[in-house]
Amino acid sequence: MKRRYLYLRRRTRKTLFRFFSVTGAAILVALAFIQSDVFAGLLKNVLERQLPQSWGIHGDFTGFRLNLIPPGISIKNPKVTFSKGNIAHLPPDSHIEAERIDLLFYPLQMFSGTLRVNETVVVNGQVDLTIDPSLFPKKKKSATPSQYNWSDLFRLGSDSVTFHNAQVNLALTKPEIKASFLAKLLTLGVETSSSEIGFHARTQVIDLRAEYPKGWKFPKEVRRLDLAINGNSQGVKVDQFLLDSEGLQSAIHGSLTGDIFSPEKLSYELVGHFESDFAKLASWAGHSASAQGRAVFDGKLEGLLPFSIRAIDANGAFQGKKIIYENYRLDEIEAEGKWSGSKREIQLTKANLSSAPMAREGQRPASGGNIQVGAFRYSFDGHESVTIPLVFRGVHPHWLAAGSPSGVFPLDFRVDGSTELEISRETADQRSKNRWKISADLDWNIPHFQYDNQRLNKVRKLRKLLSIKDLSL
Repeated sequence: MKRRYLYLRRRTRKTLFRFFSVTGAAILVALAFIQSDVFAGLLKNVLERQLPQSWGIHGDFTGFRLNLIPPGISIKNPKVTFSKGNIAHLPPDSHIEAERIDLLFYPLQMFSGTLRVNETVVVNGQVDLTIDPSLFPKKKKSATPSQYNWSDLFRLGSDSVTFHNAQVNLALTKPEIKASFLAKLLTLGVETSSSEIGFHARTQVIDLRAEYPKGWKFPKEVRRLDLAINGNSQGVKVDQFLLDSEGLQSAIHGSLTGDIFSPEKLSYELVGHFESDFAKLASWAGHSASAQGRAVFDGKLEGLLPFSIRAIDANGAFQGKKIIYENYRLDEIEAEGKWSGSKREIQLTKANLSSAPMAREGQRPASGGNIQVGAFRYSFDGHESVTIPLVFRGVHPHWLAAGSPSGVFPLDFRVDGSTELEISRETADQRSKNRWKISADLDWNIPHFQYDNQRLNKVRKLRKLLSIKDLSL
């Protein structure tokens, strides 16, 4: 009996060993076949037959591999080309290719019988797209707006699409715009839970270069662009927006509150920090005059959509260091202000302008002083006048008239004191309603007033024509 038991056990072992050996060998052969060039060729033929020719989209790849950890599929050297009249309405010279595309799944899905791509990863890709708006069919206007909802996001074939090191070359024919950049990271994903559907996006773009139509004031080179946002039916949160471009650095964060599929109900709040070369600011504003210095702005913008000047509230602080614009010089400038859209009112909280004193020397005008601007507000709906309080400390007239100093060049003095500057609208008759007048209430002290024979661009021996000490106005 014992002998028979041992015999059966040995036989069972051999049977199981043969079974697992054959099964394992079959799996290994199948895996080797699936990852072979022969299988790749067969799969390409099947896909070519299944993809409608009318779509005008053609795909190709050189290899196919199954991955166990993490579970997924890798497609080697994929390439997508477009023929004339394709369903995407792209010109024939457009194409997309990559070193590898990975389709990744959740491990437990292997036992569920249903596979959904968790993440699609495109590695070392290149995208060349030319977009011609004339190739897109014109849509008829409809009285009822298109209806989208958050459940449409779940219809995507992948929970997340990620590009690593993708070189993108874009061209738009009308208007003529060309752009190229390297997407170090570009991710768009869908997040689902039992009660909510949302999305997240992240981009890291470097070395963006663009060409625009003549007259467009957009940066032509961007060294770095980072963006991180996430959202759901309650709103969108901008965790990070960083831009480094041609002397401009900016950092913005904020939020949109409301359903983005119902933009008429959206409110927004954005907080930003900006630093820039003053020369770049002047160039973007269309001024060709020489400029130097550094400018910093911190601000907050909030309001409702759609955008309207009456639906915006803003406040901010501006700082400038070593500013030179034409003949004007400022060692430092600081200003804080607010805008109320509902009141159409602008308010200056405070401002300070200062420059180191320089005496007149030869044909070089004098300069320097300090000006403090007090708080004031002006409403475009109601106020007919505005009073601006000013405090002067050691201010030279050459500094104030630096744009055209020839008229004040014979004057040599500095002012201490305060000024109430009133700017009012003339309303005497209909023809003069858009005219303005300026009046000033002075409380000035001039330690030494001098008027002489010096003229700009004319070398003369100094001769004082009028000299007064301790002059008060």
